[in-house]
Amino acid sequence: MNPLVSILMPAYNAGKFISDAIESCQVQTSRDWELLIVDDGSVDGTAAVAEGYAAADDRVRVQRAEHRGVGAALNTAFAMSKGEIVCRLDADDAQDPWRLKCQMSILHRYPRKRGPQMTSCMTQSMDANGTVLDVCGLSQERKTGHAVVGGAPLMFWREVNESIGGWDESLVVGEDTDWTFRAQLAGFWASCTPLRLYYVRKHPDKLTIRHRAQYLQTLKDLHAKYLGDGIGITNDGNGRIIYAREMVGGPQ
Repeated sequence: MNPLVSILMPAYNAGKFISDAIESCQVQTSRDWELLIVDDGSVDGTAAVAEGYAAADDRVRVQRAEHRGVGAALNTAFAMSKGEIVCRLDADDAQDPWRLKCQMSILHRYPRKRGPQMTSCMTQSMDANGTVLDVCGLSQERKTGHAVVGGAPLMFWREVNESIGGWDESLVVGEDTDWTFRAQLAGFWASCTPLRLYYVRKHPDKLTIRHRAQYLQTLKDLHAKYLGDGIGITNDGNGRIIYAREMVGGPQ
């Protein structure tokens, strides 16, 4: 029988952190899952660590690939997956033991075609050692009704990704934001639980930190592409992104 949830994990040079990510899957209160890890050409032994877990747990599968970026790794992992519900966990992040059960319960609470087809959650930041730094709340844009609820914490029915054709492999960063915009424009909508179920690890080698300027520019470009030019993007001083139409005098 196919697993209920497929967890997609793109991994690139995450050898220091991937054990935490995999083990945060293994302690889930919901046991009906599979983990698809695509090693994106790592040179630090990430694949070997992942394969060690796969040898001991048949719910974990690993695919080695040449380095093509996050979008390609996610598309490869999705092609390997069998679950009717899909979520993502980055190889340097972790998740609360209740994440899968809580987010699945939201998707199952409503008729599949009439309720939310995607659901997200609150996130919590941690440092390279796993020490909790802060709680990430809703951005100003989300509070004012202009939200795009997405990113790695998102869980969705399989047909959402099938309908929009997967992740854009041309984007170095911001592929999750682009994916969410296209899903919403295709008519799918998301809910967001206030529970803190996803842990984002902040470290110098994290893709969105290492390519910070490119990441901010990509977000601006995507918002202009899908929402128009009335969006400002800044930083709150703690590493978090703030989206606000008010910043540039755009439409409310």
